[in-house]
Amino acid sequence: MAFDFPASPTNGQVFTSGGVSYVWNGQGWVQQGAPGSVDKTYVDTADALKVAKAGDTMSGALVLPADPTLALQAAPKQYVDAVRAYAAPFDALAYNGLQINGSMDVSQERGAAAFALSNGGAHVVVDGWWMQYNHVPATAAVQAGQIMAGPTGFPNSIFMQSTVGGNIGSSANDIAHILQSCEGYRVARLSWGAADAVPITVGFWVWPSITGTLSVSARNGTRSYVTDVALSVASGWQYKTVTIPGDTAGTWAKNNALGITVGFSSRCGTNWQQATGSWQAGNKFCSPTATNFFATSGNTIYITGVAVLPGTQAPIAAQSPLIMRPYDQELQLARRYYYKMVTGNYVYAEFYGVTGTYFNWSQQHPVQMRAAPTGAIIGSWNTINTGVPVIGAVSNEHVVLQSVVSVAGPARCYFQNAADGLSGLTMDARL
Repeated sequence: MAFDFPASPTNGQVFTSGGVSYVWNGQGWVQQGAPGSVDKTYVDTADALKVAKAGDTMSGALVLPADPTLALQAAPKQYVDAVRAYAAPFDALAYNGLQINGSMDVSQERGAAAFALSNGGAHVVVDGWWMQYNHVPATAAVQAGQIMAGPTGFPNSIFMQSTVGGNIGSSANDIAHILQSCEGYRVARLSWGAADAVPITVGFWVWPSITGTLSVSARNGTRSYVTDVALSVASGWQYKTVTIPGDTAGTWAKNNALGITVGFSSRCGTNWQQATGSWQAGNKFCSPTATNFFATSGNTIYITGVAVLPGTQAPIAAQSPLIMRPYDQELQLARRYYYKMVTGNYVYAEFYGVTGTYFNWSQQHPVQMRAAPTGAIIGSWNTINTGVPVIGAVSNEHVVLQSVVSVAGPARCYFQNAADGLSGLTMDARL
């Protein structure tokens, strides 16, 4: 017996013929009451429990099996809460940065002059930033300095350049890196060394003359984390960000001692290498796959716009100049570690003394320094009836200067308008 079923049935539609009813289940006609058959009520009830692909409202919570691993996967509440805990409003990022002088604007000691790095030595290039290379065969030569060039929004950067190329990294102790040491007080909020350690995100602009792999590291001398960044554009500025998880082990200073050293490394020797992607014991800052960016004479790396931020968030490239602190505020932060008073920022003392006696006077530091600094008198001072002063007692608040009276009577000691323009006073409390 043939049945004349409807040609285009809808889900749950019932067809009756010869006293027997059939229901369309979306795939075929099933006799009502037959084993495994369903009726329209059953189908409608089942449909009501489904979530429509086009969008729907659920009456209960959707439980996901795990945190997302791909860009378009749904995220559970635990994942969103963790991200939000580390996020900061954009306008707060500028003052939240752990770095000093990330825009490379402040250069009290050297100005903008390029200089040769000594093989094996670590040298301050601009305030807060050091460069070092060590080439065991001693055939390579490298120079460094500040330069008035950078990506949009950054008038200054620092550079490291090979003046004589060499196979840096071929010997176990070879080094070529740029680094900054952050004080413990600045990084204490991260709670490193504890179970609730907070990650950091490093954003920076870099210009390499060749393509390759640059290692980025965080360390304190006994614990290290290394990750790699691909520099895919030669002779062009590119913006990079990396997130480094907080270290739950080790001992991390939370006072005025060294907290965290953040570094950018070209290829180094095996003594300084470790695999990427995990915290390890030791003092390492380079991966085995980092590129030697200084193999050929003239090879150069420029870097600027460095932000070291608590959490997992970093500004996009266009926003990165806007979170840099302005020069005047960055200068005050830098002076906690080093300051130089030269012509125009003068020390002046006037007194009456007896020949051969000492006159002492106190000079307040511009800001409270990290620790009692090492002071130095530089250049030629202008004096009347007294000698050039020497450094006496020093604290993190002030320095006592001492001068010997050469002729009894009124005396003066100052370096304002000294003939060489380089005379003055330096105080160094750098990490």
